[in-house]
Formats: sequence, C-alpha cells, structure tokens
Amino acid sequence: DAAAAVHAFLGDRVLVLPTTASPAPPRSDGDLSGETYRNIMRSTGMLTAVATVAGLPTVTVPLRTADATPVGLCLVGPAGRDLDLLALASAVAEQLPLALR
Repeated sequence: DAAAAVHAFLGDRVLVLPTTASPAPPRSDGDLSGETYRNIMRSTGMLTAVATVAGLPTVTVPLRTADATPVGLCLVGPAGRDLDLLALASAVAEQLPLALR
C-alpha cells in the first residue's frame, strides 16, 4: 500500500521539497484559468500528495527568491512528530535569510 511505502521510506527522517511546483506567477500574468491553471495544480498535487496519502504532518516555511518572488519550503515529518516538525520549521525559518518574517 502507498501509505506504508511512504512511511518505510521516510522512517524518522524529514522529507524536504518545494511547496509548489513553480514560483507564484506574477500578478501581471492575469488569467490563471484553463490549461495553465490545471498544469500548475496537477504538478503541485503530485508534490504534496505524498504526505496526504500517508497521513503525515506537513508544514510550509514561506520563503522568497532573491528577486522577492514568494516560494515555499515543505517539510514532511514522521507520523506523530507534529510538534517536532513545527520546531524544525521555526528553526529553519530563523536560519534562512530569505524567510518571510
């Protein structure tokens, strides 16, 4: 089963991945409907589904690129380690110069 495979892979480690499949589009891009929107949602869903399928705690650390585009760092933790994952996210945010505070 998929959840068991994810649990076995993760063990007591933390999986680090982007929160979304791409940086946020500029506001000036206008319409995010149709195929563009579906592709963004599909790609992001593939990234975040691993935690959802396995029922694992997840937290996002909001960051920005050097040119101030918002992005996020997703941390997926072991089952039952929610508070530890939140503490790690806080420590990461304090250490990263591009974290949004």
